[in-house]
Amino acid sequence: MKNRVSAVILAGGQSRRFDYDDKGLLEWQGMALVQHVISRLEPQTDQLIINSNQNLDAYRGFGYEICSDQQDGFQGPLAGIQAALPLAEYEWVLVSPCDTPLLPNNLVERLLTVLLDQDADIAYPVCDGRQHYLPVLLKASLLPSINQYLAGEQRSMKGWYRHENCIAVPFSTSPEVFSNFNNREDLLS
Repeated sequence: MKNRVSAVILAGGQSRRFDYDDKGLLEWQGMALVQHVISRLEPQTDQLIINSNQNLDAYRGFGYEICSDQQDGFQGPLAGIQAALPLAEYEWVLVSPCDTPLLPNNLVERLLTVLLDQDADIAYPVCDGRQHYLPVLLKASLLPSINQYLAGEQRSMKGWYRHENCIAVPFSTSPEVFSNFNNREDLLS
């Protein structure tokens, strides 16, 4: 039986490096960045949720469930994951930022295969020697752990991973597939 997977796209950041323009809605190659991520994840997953803290009507226009952080002040990716996990219909949840438009088409399959084989709770990619803490595949049942970690005023994905049963999964692909857009010049490529 196939393991079903929910997906969460994190579009809840401030986009400071983009002069506070909502990064997920910025166009690259004729589509919003978030639409690129949707097109990569939709065929690989069974449910899609978008986490956003602004421009909610624009994100609703993509036709997926929307959630916003429970905490004020743009607290980072873990706060977005915290908000989305209660909406996840499946045990496994793939979480991706909205600004990684080149994700591999086998991302979920590869992470899930290794995660199940190694009996881990969290799997994230490593490519060309570099660890990418997002995207990540994790168990929805880790929500209490995230709640506890955030309650301690900690926000680091890497820091939270240290407390969990996680594994880095090697990908033998071009490192660019996990690159995210950090400035406007990236949109020109």
